[in-house]
Amino acid sequence: MEKKLDNKVVLLTGASKGLGREMAVYLASEGAKLAICARTRDQLEETAKMCTDAGSEAVPVVCDVSDREQLRNFVSTAAEHFGRIDALINNAAYKYSNAPFLEQTEEDLLNAFSSGLFAVWDSMRLCFPYMKEKGGAIVNILSATYAEAIYGEASSNADKGGIRSLSMAAARDWGRHNIRVNTIAPDLRKTFYENVPEEFNDWVQTRETHFATAAGIEGNPKSVGAAAAFLISDDSQWITGQNITVDGGRCILFI
Repeated sequence: MEKKLDNKVVLLTGASKGLGREMAVYLASEGAKLAICARTRDQLEETAKMCTDAGSEAVPVVCDVSDREQLRNFVSTAAEHFGRIDALINNAAYKYSNAPFLEQTEEDLLNAFSSGLFAVWDSMRLCFPYMKEKGGAIVNILSATYAEAIYGEASSNADKGGIRSLSMAAARDWGRHNIRVNTIAPDLRKTFYENVPEEFNDWVQTRETHFATAAGIEGNPKSVGAAAAFLISDDSQWITGQNITVDGGRCILFI
């Protein structure tokens, strides 16, 4: 039976664990050939094996996406191995500090940008030469909370907002090359607000009580993988510059 992503070559960053690993395995099950990267070799190789078990090939490349030369090596290694690049999914992100805006430092902001906005900027430009002739698809992973002014996330919100704007700009510029650029904003973590100060307890309880209430179920990373698979598949050839929020409808409860 033909699969949605049969023989498509997909680059995925931040694939050693968590959402990145879940996406990698899902994409492999849909037939994608993967080049995956992360900083931790053992976990990355475990993800590659899981992709193989799911029925497809995955080439692991140790890479810190905040290092431009390592990122360049990741892209060139993938291109040399597979002979082409059809899609790029930027998932890697810095684990930011949860603190008030005035307690966050320029270093916090730089760390967020280095593995986020700057890495997305670089990886898209590095992949462009391989996509410009036959087209391609890029998906940049955000967070469903980036536009909500959530407590303690100033550096992360600035980073994710920048990635969203950059994605729209690239979608406009590269449309003539048949390169589509979209974003996905997932929100899957029930404990996301556990570090919020005590004075916000009532607010936190409200959000936690209503977690995924519109859908009535708790978040599942498979939904993010399915959204990514759709956006890099031929089924979405006329979709670009868009954002898909994968949060069980949670965001509509707090408008």
